[in-house]
Amino acid sequence: LGASYTAIAKDLANAHVPPALSRTHLPLMQSFDSLARATRLVANYEEDPIAVLGALAIYQPASTTIVEAFNDLAATILAGGEPAAGAAGSLIVSFARSSQTQ
Repeated sequence: LGASYTAIAKDLANAHVPPALSRTHLPLMQSFDSLARATRLVANYEEDPIAVLGALAIYQPASTTIVEAFNDLAATILAGGEPAAGAAGSLIVSFARSSQTQ
């Protein structure tokens, strides 16, 4: 899981970001990076149990920031119209909608 979060953060760091999305992009990238680091700390709980407490404190705010960022991205995408299934942005809109129903 930590490796997946790291890969997402790296992909976001290398992505070309349109100006309309730049305000959302940095917190999204930082939150995935924070989740990656926290996940690695939790996975090594036997070596440093105190670090696990700090890592657990990071999960909720980072996860909330990710959901908020996806909601902001979806709003920007939807301002241009509803994306067709499989089109660029459709997964982001789908994720944002599913997070709002939970």
